[in-house]
Amino acid sequence: MAPAPLSAYQRTMHDANARYEAQDLAGAKQLYRQAAGLDPRAAEPWSRLARIDFDRQNYGYTVVYAHEALQRDPADAAMQSMLTVSGLRIAVDVLGRLRDEMSQDGSAHLEAQKLAATMREVLGPNVFQPPAASRKARRVVRRRASKPAVPADGALPASAPAPVLSNPFEALPGADG
Repeated sequence: MAPAPLSAYQRTMHDANARYEAQDLAGAKQLYRQAAGLDPRAAEPWSRLARIDFDRQNYGYTVVYAHEALQRDPADAAMQSMLTVSGLRIAVDVLGRLRDEMSQDGSAHLEAQKLAATMREVLGPNVFQPPAASRKARRVVRRRASKPAVPADGALPASAPAPVLSNPFEALPGADG
């Protein structure tokens, strides 16, 4: 008895996997997207797309593709992890960019506080604690930042520059744990 012929979806996935193995990532991604169109209920093409972009540190695309995979297979733990890690990496990057621009009463600051509270709730109260070796360095940075230089006339500058922190979450109130 001859094996059943492959469906268009199966052939496309087979070709996409072959291109992936040959390191033709652009070709593989194109075929995975085509396969997703051939079987809109299939999670696998989206999972493969997420993996490719995660490995290439394209976290924005990883979030989109992992979300699509999870719409089709909510129990996929690998996609849940990839979505979480990618989202956190994007958040850390954005907070790092905003750290110097955030005003103490701006909406970005309030959103950052909400994010920090949610992360503490989900990941634990010590999520923002740096490794033990860098705690001393962090205290030194904070001491220096809290003691602005006083000019000869005794007047403090209107706004002192924010200290450069290695961890953008250190700028958030309550980040001490």
